[in-house]
Amino acid sequence: MGYGPVELSDYELRYVAMLDELRGAAEVDLVHEELGPVADIANSQNAFALIADEHGVVLDPALRRHFLSFEVVGCKWRAGDLVGEFSVCHLAGAMAQTGAYLETEYATEAESQVYRHMHPFDEHPVSGDGALSGLRFPAGATSPEVWYFDGTSELYLLDLDYGGYLDALLVTKGALGWQYLFADVDRGCDEFDVLADELRNMLEIFPRIFPGHDYEPLRERLDERL
Repeated sequence: MGYGPVELSDYELRYVAMLDELRGAAEVDLVHEELGPVADIANSQNAFALIADEHGVVLDPALRRHFLSFEVVGCKWRAGDLVGEFSVCHLAGAMAQTGAYLETEYATEAESQVYRHMHPFDEHPVSGDGALSGLRFPAGATSPEVWYFDGTSELYLLDLDYGGYLDALLVTKGALGWQYLFADVDRGCDEFDVLADELRNMLEIFPRIFPGHDYEPLRERLDERL
């Protein structure tokens, strides 16, 4: 795989295995995939130290369990009408950018504050739909909030931490709109009404295509939002 002397962690190997799952599924068309290279700051200790030095954020050591050393890991896929995409960048790379460019004249002051201090780490570069997820550190926090921007104007605080988000990606594989399952969604949200059918479709076909995962928690979350 071209990683030289770098030994991937168990968690990184789970992401490698997830791409293998998608590639090996007969019902899935893997349109695009990216894995690596391993970033120069491959060691989580060094990456966390750099983030502390450059951004003044001291990360909770527990976050190291979910550390991904790849500069980027992601893909876009199709399974019938179901579409998925994710592109997770290196944590130090995410911290070096903000979502300030998302701010418009229509944003509330609270939304503007999130945009200015949010660090995008998962995006949709292939489809270009503008949807992304970002990390935001309240003052003094050692573990970030996770926010989801839907690509148009809506911004949601997710009921997930950074590790939980990456864990959920391993199960949902970036199925379009999966983040709504962890958001406080307005039942009258037209966007969610459309995506709910796709999420229901995901929960019907994924157990057959990828039987090694537990989908019941996601079903419960979808039911709560319908």
